[in-house]
Amino acid sequence: MKNFFAVITTCLLLLIKIAGAQTPSITSFTPLNGPIGTTVTITGTGFNATVSDNIVHFGVVRANVISATATTLTVSSPSGTGFEYINVLNNTSKLTGYSALPFTTTFSGCAPFDASSLSTRTDYATGTTTRTVIFSDLDDDGKADMIATNVGSGDISVFRNLSLPGLPLFATKLEFAAGVGTSGISTGDLNGDGKLDIVVSNYNSMDISIFINTTVGSTITFATRVDIATWDVMPPSGFINPLGVVIHDMNGDGKPDIAIANYSTSSVALFRNTTVGATPTFVRQIHNTGLTGPRELAVGDMNADGKADMVVSDEIGNRILVYRNNSPAGGAFTFDVPVTATTGNAPRVVALGDLDGDGKQDIAVVNTSSNSVSVFRNTSASGTISISPKTDYTAGTSPREIALADLDGDGRPEMAASSNTASSARLTGFRNTSVPGTISFAPMVSFPAGNNALGVALHDVDNDGKVDAAVTSNSTGTVGVYRNLTPVLVLSGIVPITLFANNVCDNGTWKTVYNSTTNNVIASVKSNGNNLGAVTSSVYVDLVPGTVFTGQRYLARHFVVGSAVTPSAPVQVRLYITNLELLALRLVDPTILSVADLNVTNYTGPGEDGTYNTSAGTVEFIPSAAITTGTDHGVQYLEFTTNTLGEFWIHGGFVILDVNLSSFKADKSGNEVILKWTTSGEENADRFIVERSADGINYSYWQR
Repeated sequence: MKNFFAVITTCLLLLIKIAGAQTPSITSFTPLNGPIGTTVTITGTGFNATVSDNIVHFGVVRANVISATATTLTVSSPSGTGFEYINVLNNTSKLTGYSALPFTTTFSGCAPFDASSLSTRTDYATGTTTRTVIFSDLDDDGKADMIATNVGSGDISVFRNLSLPGLPLFATKLEFAAGVGTSGISTGDLNGDGKLDIVVSNYNSMDISIFINTTVGSTITFATRVDIATWDVMPPSGFINPLGVVIHDMNGDGKPDIAIANYSTSSVALFRNTTVGATPTFVRQIHNTGLTGPRELAVGDMNADGKADMVVSDEIGNRILVYRNNSPAGGAFTFDVPVTATTGNAPRVVALGDLDGDGKQDIAVVNTSSNSVSVFRNTSASGTISISPKTDYTAGTSPREIALADLDGDGRPEMAASSNTASSARLTGFRNTSVPGTISFAPMVSFPAGNNALGVALHDVDNDGKVDAAVTSNSTGTVGVYRNLTPVLVLSGIVPITLFANNVCDNGTWKTVYNSTTNNVIASVKSNGNNLGAVTSSVYVDLVPGTVFTGQRYLARHFVVGSAVTPSAPVQVRLYITNLELLALRLVDPTILSVADLNVTNYTGPGEDGTYNTSAGTVEFIPSAAITTGTDHGVQYLEFTTNTLGEFWIHGGFVILDVNLSSFKADKSGNEVILKWTTSGEENADRFIVERSADGINYSYWQR
């Protein structure tokens, strides 16, 4: 009897501990974008103070956790990511929290996204009538594996990622049987074990199949699949036809739930996650307010209230419906009456992402019958949801799916859509030209795809820091993979000779001048609306750093930046420096602690030749307070605004000259004072200035 009560007490304590566990919540993270290896600070609650007990994923790839407290995590953004939401699993409570915005992986792109940005595709054979493709790191090796659904063969094809940077490569496919008419797919950690599981929708068997990930090492395996019907009562028609599927925590209890669009019953099936332990359990709930033919859905926090709202494409109604989530924590799902907006004809896949950089999730949806993409700007405020009327962009013939990711490295997500035609299928892409408050895209560019292209996915396949693309071919049973070919510049060092630049890369925002032989970046110019014509630059390197002119120690490299057309309004300029150059300057000027302590002098006039001579032109002093610092192309830069382009010199503040004073004498002569002094040694002295003041506030000076 004593042992019996001991067991009961232990169970009760365990239940109390589980009930009292705090769900991780991500309130913010910084920065919002950056290259691979960026140190990201995640702020929130419910984290584990032990580093190893936090499992952080950027989308579908695990990140390295550097430090941890209950409210702050410091992580390194992983390879193999692109445009990804962050999630944190507390490995003690087994609960997960999600970010409201995605982290965007950027790179030093040298050109805007265009028809030359992607390689020819490499096809991988899948099953029969392939529909959707996604990427997810199933074996936790830091590389996202490729998964495709096959409607005809009723299974999924899994390709383990064997890529090296610059070389996309996948192992021979593994096949796992699902239901009948396997269609939509999503991945997420359903049972809190740190591994990404798979959920697929089965169009004809009218259920979902759940694959719990049991992978150990390099062999991808799953537990026996679990099938769950997506309906409570079979309708008279006998059809349910589930399609789009999403995994996300919808009621804030830290357990990822499942949402399915039931096309033929005009409903969304929601599966509330009640899992305790390894085996998943769910409570089904049917939601059908306002729907006539739901095709696909997406989930995200539209109004920054900390809850994941639901956006559904209604193919029959030619509209999208946005449902504000007001579900109680851990309780049944409840939503407000939806906000609706007209799309094109037959909307299908819908995607969410901050398209204009204003911190809000915007909406993009493909319209199959009107051959377009509709974009809706998010104008919501906390407590309410509102979106702008649509802006349409012409897409390929019969587009079926859409995905978002930054393809040219400028921090703004591009759109990519599939084109479903029998013999001229295309992957189409739209370069993002938005600014905060205004969404805009360049006209589409296209790439040949396999016949009847359907699914599209954007992901960094080969871990080279650039987002690649994949598209399925429905009729040929293949997935085609396109490698991102956007050129990348890296400043690898400056040799001690004069370098002249003869190449300029234009990413649509910055014109970056670099040496065509060494790929050394020199400077970048942002026109700010000016028609500058061709931008040119050269760089001059001194053998000795820290040369003193006019009381300042200068970097051992000077820049001349020019343009064919003189700017009529201010432009922005970036000057790049390496850590070694900065260190060399610090050695002769210890007051310089970082790039934030540097100033710039801009000389405009004759003799812009790398030799400091300002006697015949105009000099502009740009103090450190007017300079922004940052990192791009692998090195640090100084960014500032100027009205003129010319010869730029980077330097510290004023320095005290090395002067040995031998004697100093003052004699009165009438109403004047005669000063006399001698020196026994001077270094870099150009002139002497003596100031006088009667009140210690106002000074006048005499110069010799």
